[in-house]
Amino acid sequence: MVVDLRHFRSFVVVAEEGNIGRAASRLFITQPALSRQLQHLEEELGVALLVRVPRGVELTDAGRELLDKARTALEAAEQALTIGRPVEPAGRLAVGVSIAGHLDHWFGLGEAFTARYPRVDVEIHTALSELLQRQVVAGELDVAIVLEPNRLPGLSYQLVRVESLRVWMHAAHPLADRAELRLADLDGVSVTVMGGPAGRSSGFNARIRQLFADAHVTPVFIEASNLVPFNAMRAPDALTVSIDVGYPDEVARVPLVPPASMHYDVVHRTDVATAAVRAFAAFAARHAVSA
Repeated sequence: MVVDLRHFRSFVVVAEEGNIGRAASRLFITQPALSRQLQHLEEELGVALLVRVPRGVELTDAGRELLDKARTALEAAEQALTIGRPVEPAGRLAVGVSIAGHLDHWFGLGEAFTARYPRVDVEIHTALSELLQRQVVAGELDVAIVLEPNRLPGLSYQLVRVESLRVWMHAAHPLADRAELRLADLDGVSVTVMGGPAGRSSGFNARIRQLFADAHVTPVFIEASNLVPFNAMRAPDALTVSIDVGYPDEVARVPLVPPASMHYDVVHRTDVATAAVRAFAAFAARHAVSA
């Protein structure tokens, strides 16, 4: 029995779906035919790739190792078949977007991308930027839009948007009526950062802390338990330095001088860049400026 790309493609779809029935539907074949393909692949390799669980199937250690190699083989075959003709992206594209700001825009970006590339089936997932990056590394996501990421090895990053930082606070805060604020004005002032103890390692909070450190200013950092401290802004003494993450209109916002910013990047695995991933990264770079 010869293993061909059809076996690898079927295996990858089963791994993505975690369910033989759903995978068979995506592949437009019957469940028994798909099961036979997987059985042949396991027999040829001499290892078990999948184990059955109550809700479907899960990858074994050998299955996880094969998943990366099978995707690489399929990508290489896709590129080889495009010699002399343009690539039209197709297939499933799992996209992660940071929960920190502009969710409506990122969902709209996904819809616009699908309209441009109708053969691509886009799935949008939301989470904190650090989690999204780990999911890209693990192959759970194909590509992600992340805010101020801590860079990880094996990932490629492309800048898509720069966003200005402001000082946000309760309308009753003593600094709320200022026309502008400098970091020096916040020396000794309570400044809320996101995510509680779990957020200490985030690139977002690292950027804020480093901003104050570089200015030799020492605020009193308060770790809000919220992922995004909307509720924390209800306290009269609440204040934070952030991009616009969708604060309510009643939250006062004051420009920060001199200006400072954060950036959004498109991130994907360096060793796996399908036509759909490449097209999405380029598309996001062109359209993110309108957020």
